[in-house]
Amino acid sequence: MRGTAFFFIAFLFLGGRAVTAQPADSIAVLEERAHAAVIGRQRTMVGVALGFLAISGTLLMILFRLNQKGKVRELLLAETNGRLESTNRELQEALGEVQRLKGLIPICSHCKKVRGDQGYWESVESYITQRSSVNFSHSICTECGPRVYGVDWGGDL
Repeated sequence: MRGTAFFFIAFLFLGGRAVTAQPADSIAVLEERAHAAVIGRQRTMVGVALGFLAISGTLLMILFRLNQKGKVRELLLAETNGRLESTNRELQEALGEVQRLKGLIPICSHCKKVRGDQGYWESVESYITQRSSVNFSHSICTECGPRVYGVDWGGDL
């Protein structure tokens, strides 16, 4: 029975070549060949496994380094996004503070008062101050000073 099992093993491990029955001393040779074939295949499988292990280790190292680079890029992007959001907020606040005067402004050609949205006449200063962040300070130009103050005009105020 033992010899039949080794003939089968020899058949499998010797590449499927048929093994013919030989005298008893040939069984030892077949057993030795089968054993050598098994060891050879085991060594091949170990070599293949070590190759796969080396490739897997290399791939893991590459993935680890790519992951580290990705994390660095992610941190840089988060920092850049934070700066952009901050700048965007500042711009939105600035835009909210800016009030523009646009379109036609109805102004009296004699007294220079401006007709507001409600139809009331108001001074140019109050009209512009209400619709923008502009403040006025008053002075008299060199042409109007002598007309208003006459001889008492003392120069540029």
